[in-house]
Amino acid sequence: MTWGDAVGVPPIINAFVHLAGIDVLNLWLGFSIMALSAAAFAVMCLGSNHKPDYGFPDTGKISFAGFLHLFYFGFGTGAALLCLLALIRGELEGPVMWTALSGGTFYVGCFILEIASGNFDRLKKV
Repeated sequence: MTWGDAVGVPPIINAFVHLAGIDVLNLWLGFSIMALSAAAFAVMCLGSNHKPDYGFPDTGKISFAGFLHLFYFGFGTGAALLCLLALIRGELEGPVMWTALSGGTFYVGCFILEIASGNFDRLKKV
């Protein structure tokens, strides 16, 4: 996800900032989605089927990096979902829309390749 995070996320965040500047309600809706998605991500990563990684080194354990990643994941998810809602409602248009769509498309492509690589496979118990 290095490329997806580095190239795909910034255009989405740009559109989120644009939407938050238009209406502060967008900001609070994005933050609400952020909190819910970070909590769901934590539950998933702390579960027994999650492969250990730098953020969640063992079942039920979280590192400082994992704690920080919860905020990053939540913010990115909140921004992306808010942008998707705004796109559906017709509130995101012009260059901001096309930039966000290109970033989102690139990110989804990277995510699909990451799944295909097996990096998100469930932990196999021996």
